[in-house]
Amino acid sequence: MKRTGEIILTVIGLIFSVLSVIGSIILASIIKSDFVVENFTEGFNEGLAEEGMEGAMDASSFLNIVAGLGWFLTFISIVGIVIGIIAIIFFKDNKRPKAAGIILIIGSIVILLATFGAGFFTFVVYLIAGIMALVRKPPQSELDVEESVLTE
Repeated sequence: MKRTGEIILTVIGLIFSVLSVIGSIILASIIKSDFVVENFTEGFNEGLAEEGMEGAMDASSFLNIVAGLGWFLTFISIVGIVIGIIAIIFFKDNKRPKAAGIILIIGSIVILLATFGAGFFTFVVYLIAGIMALVRKPPQSELDVEESVLTE
């Protein structure tokens, strides 16, 4: 049986994961640029001063947290790419579709929770592909149909 639907959905999930890797690398890189650091620090300190919370948090510490989050999202997106590649290998020639489905479902949940919802599109596509892989039954061959008719 062909698993074209599952493979297409998994490739779409791979594309979302690749876009997430690119976006999170860009985010982490931009945050470290001098222009962003200078302008953000100035605005951040002014905002804290207006709220009467001067010195509550350092702007560079906040930027480091956001940059770290960007690298964490990159890592999780790479995990999503690996999950998609493994699932496609399992779907090819209908080798192990049940294993691919389980990998996609577990991977989609991990991606959604680890990215705090940022990997929603990858989650949805991988989840649908995983469910399709587990639910779809192979077509009965003509021999099976004849045997079931004869036994009735």
